[in-house]
Amino acid sequence: EWGRGCQSCGAHAYPAIHPCAIVLVTRPGEVLLTRKPAWAPNRYSLVAGFQEFGESLEEAALREIAEETGLMVPIGEWVLNHACNQLSEWQQAGKAPIGMAVNLSPVQFQNQEMSAVFKRIIENSGIDPRLLTLEVTESILLEDLESKIESMNRLKDLGLKLAIDDFGTGYSSLSYLKKLPLDELKIDHSFFIDLFADTKSRALLTSLLYLSRNLNLLTVAEGVETKEQLNFLKNEGCDQYKGFLFSPPVPFQKLFEML
Repeated sequence: EWGRGCQSCGAHAYPAIHPCAIVLVTRPGEVLLTRKPAWAPNRYSLVAGFQEFGESLEEAALREIAEETGLMVPIGEWVLNHACNQLSEWQQAGKAPIGMAVNLSPVQFQNQEMSAVFKRIIENSGIDPRLLTLEVTESILLEDLESKIESMNRLKDLGLKLAIDDFGTGYSSLSYLKKLPLDELKIDHSFFIDLFADTKSRALLTSLLYLSRNLNLLTVAEGVETKEQLNFLKNEGCDQYKGFLFSPPVPFQKLFEML
């Protein structure tokens, strides 16, 4: 739970935060870690991702506080450690191996000790690193691309998978896709908003799926809400889907029952 003290950040005062204080609780004002199930056609699969939210502190607010207080790296480490331990617990409980996706913030990605920390967490948990996908956004790649590729290759050397999250919403060039050691593209839900009212929206989405497929990247559609959207994506060869059509974010116990 939140500490009783406060620390000042610019013009704001926030509750004192420690990574270990972000707990699996449901009381108002505290943070609940939930998993966002994704559905893959032709096989039963749940790709679990972490989303932080609470009744009085939502994900964006938590991220802003963490970045301003310098706590993004330890919080990110805590989330990754918890994710890996959860995967290990599920496997020990006899569940079939599933994949889990964890978002990386720009601050985490630029941390020089990132790969060493991830290696330690994976080894301590004993999970197969191929089950873990790390998601980064296009904005991370806007500057110093070569050094970013080196960082990504170090993560790949650990056996981890890499994905671009919210693909298509950034301003970077498509040419970087052929250079990056990626495994997945997660297509942003904004491409589905006018899918059936705008031929240009359909053309863009079809082109993105075609591009991803020919680059041998797994495609995940985010924010699928209707059966019509799902049918269109299936016909265009999308690999996996995520959205309220299948399930809202659920606590880990609920997801455990769904597996």
